[in-house]
Amino acid sequence: PIGGLTQLHALGLYDTDLKDVSFVAKLPLLEDLILGTNEIADVKALAALAKLKRLDLSSNKITDISSLANKEELSVLDIGSNSISSVGVLKTSPKLVNLDVSNNVSLRHAELLSSPGLEFLDVRKTGLTDCAVLSDLVKLRELVMAQNELSQINCLAKMSQLTLLNVQANKIASLSGIEDHKGLVTLIASANAIVDLSPLAALSNIETLNLAGNNIVSLVPLINLMKISSFRITANPISIMEGKNKTSCPTEESVSPAIRSFCQS
Repeated sequence: PIGGLTQLHALGLYDTDLKDVSFVAKLPLLEDLILGTNEIADVKALAALAKLKRLDLSSNKITDISSLANKEELSVLDIGSNSISSVGVLKTSPKLVNLDVSNNVSLRHAELLSSPGLEFLDVRKTGLTDCAVLSDLVKLRELVMAQNELSQINCLAKMSQLTLLNVQANKIASLSGIEDHKGLVTLIASANAIVDLSPLAALSNIETLNLAGNNIVSLVPLINLMKISSFRITANPISIMEGKNKTSCPTEESVSPAIRSFCQS
């Protein structure tokens, strides 16, 4: 029946146990299509949808997205939680700015460089070991690299437009690479091996900072980050020090309120 609704511009069939999507080939005007959380393996029918702007194929059984070639209007794509390895076809979508490829464990990360206009990218749980492969995506504003195998983030030095960075649950020991990213508002770096916070000292626009579960012993580099309103530092050496040492946990009035509150607790 849906295949007869040829004037549809938007269609959502989320979590409906859907397997066969051949009917969408009869809906050439579709711009928004949500097919997340289904049982879909074959998406060849999507080749007929030249007007697609936003597409959600997350949490399915897809291995091949070659049918997404030449989607010139596509700007938002979610293909997270599938079994996709190749995303090179996305080079034919010049307007793509928002891409979620999370939880595709065999992803060929280098192919992401064929989408230089990306502003949002989620590559969590994709087996990423070195983010240098992403270093030329300089238009990124939000980058999620959580739950990978990263040991450093120097590769982010050229991504000066970042406002959100999530590197939770990696093996990162140093935050070097983001020290000049003064536009950063949200940093989630919990569950790593970070000791030194000095790369954050000049990032005065940070509002949300999650550093729980690291090896941090001093908060002094954060004293001038006055905009912090959400701060997590639990499960660090400094968070369990008895009678927190004021040389590492300052409480002066000039200190960021969030830092002072923690140090006075």
